[in-house]
Amino acid sequence: MTVPRYQPGSTRLVLLRIIVVMAAVGYFVGKQLHPVLLPYGSPVREPPSRQLPWYTTRSSIAKQYQNALRFKHRRTYKLEAPGIQGSETLFTWRNRLFGLNEQAQLLELTDLPTPAQEDDLLQAHETVWNATSVVHKQLGMGRPLGGYVNGDTLYVADAVLGITQLKHFDKQESLVELITNQVSVLKKLKKRDTHYTQVTSPVLFANSVTVGPITHKIYFTDSTDIPPDHRKEKWDLLYASKLDLLRGNAAGRLCEYNPKTGITRVLAANLQFANGIAVDPFNEDYLIVTESSGLAVLKYHLTSSIKSSVNLLTPEEYLQPEVLVAGLPGYPDNVNCVTDDSTKTLKCYVAIVADVAAIHVAWKALPYLLQNLLRTTLMIVPRAWLPTLPSRYTGILVVDPVSGEHSYLQDPSGKDLSGLTSATVWQDRLYMGSLQNDYVGVYLLSPEGSSPTSDSPLNDKDEL
Repeated sequence: MTVPRYQPGSTRLVLLRIIVVMAAVGYFVGKQLHPVLLPYGSPVREPPSRQLPWYTTRSSIAKQYQNALRFKHRRTYKLEAPGIQGSETLFTWRNRLFGLNEQAQLLELTDLPTPAQEDDLLQAHETVWNATSVVHKQLGMGRPLGGYVNGDTLYVADAVLGITQLKHFDKQESLVELITNQVSVLKKLKKRDTHYTQVTSPVLFANSVTVGPITHKIYFTDSTDIPPDHRKEKWDLLYASKLDLLRGNAAGRLCEYNPKTGITRVLAANLQFANGIAVDPFNEDYLIVTESSGLAVLKYHLTSSIKSSVNLLTPEEYLQPEVLVAGLPGYPDNVNCVTDDSTKTLKCYVAIVADVAAIHVAWKALPYLLQNLLRTTLMIVPRAWLPTLPSRYTGILVVDPVSGEHSYLQDPSGKDLSGLTSATVWQDRLYMGSLQNDYVGVYLLSPEGSSPTSDSPLNDKDEL
C-alpha cells in the first residue's frame, strides 16, 4: 500500500501550507506596496544599445583626444557672477549674453572681459573673471532649463511648467505665457482596438526647445514621464533622471507645437531621456536630439509632408532616428549648432555632463534577473543613498550633423571644469553652462595670436 506523500499533520504538509500562506501574503502585500515603493513602475528590459560596445571608456577618450579644457593651456577660464548658479543653458540676443538660473530668473551677464583683458587674465594664469549679472525677470515657480530666442520672443522649456514664452522679453512689462503643457496623441485604448482614439498626455519634463526657421513651429523634448520633485526648497531634476535610467523604460519624446493651430503633437517616441534639441538653421530639414541614457546623438529628418502636415501621427508614423554618434563616454545634454566661419560648415556642440556611472556599467554586465534585482533595489532605497553623478570627466562633443564626423574638447579628469550641460558659441568662444555649477566655463575656440606651446592642447594628453 502506497503511503500518501503528505499525511494529515505531517511536517511536510505543515511546511507546504506555511509556504503557500507566505507566498499569498507576500503577493497581496507586494501588490499593495508596489505603488508606494515603485510609483513609476518596475524596471523593464532596456532597449537595445544604439551601438556596441554601448559606451566608450573614459581612459580611451582621454588618450585619443587632447585635454583642451584644462586651465593650463590658457584658453579656458571661469566666469563668475551673483545668481549665476544652475544656469543650465546660455543664449545670446543682439550681442548680449543671457542665462536661466535655478531660481527661475532670466538674467543677463554684463561686464564681460574685453579681448585684451581676457588675454591678460590667461597669460597671468588666472582662472576666474568676475562679471556682473542683471536680473530681468522672475519666470515663476518652475525650473527653466532650455531657452531659445526667435525675433524678440524668448521660448523657455520649463521642466515643471512646460513650454512658455516671453514676448519682448527684454522689457520689464513682458509676461510669462504658457504655450503648452500637454500633447495630443493617437492611442489604442484596448489591445483589440483596430482604431486610434485621440487623447491628451501631459508634458512632465520639458527639457530643451528650438524654433524652425521656415515653419516657425516650436520643437521641444519631453525627457521622461517622471516629473521633477520639489525638495528642500529646490526642484530636484537629477533624481527623476536617475529613476528614469534605473527603470529603463524609454519614455522620452520629441514634440512639436504648431502656433497656427495651437496643436501639440508627438513626432518621435521611445527615447531614453530625450534631452537637448537643435534644428537645421538653414532649411529646417532635420532635428538633432541628444539621448542622455542612450549615450547617443540622433538625427530626425523632417520631410516636406511632416513640415506641412497638421495631423496627429500614429505610433507607426513616428519619425525614426539616424544615429549620428553613439557609444559616448558619458551622458550627453544640450546641443547647439552653428556655422563655422572658417569652413562655412555647420558644427554641433554637445555637452557631456559626466562619464558613465560605475553602477550603470555594473548592472549592464549582470544577467537580466540580477540586473533587475539591483535596479529595483536602487529604485526603492532613499534618494540620498543613490550614487551621485561622477565628476571625473566632462567634455564637449563637436559633431558634423551631415557626416557624423566628430571630435572632443574635454577635461578628462574633471579637475578644472565639471558638470557641463550646454555649450553656446558666441564671439568665437564657447560659453558652457551647468545645472549645478556657480560659474560659466569659457573656452576660446581660436584665440588671436595663440600658438602651440609645450603644454598646448595640440600636443598634450591628460593623466586620469
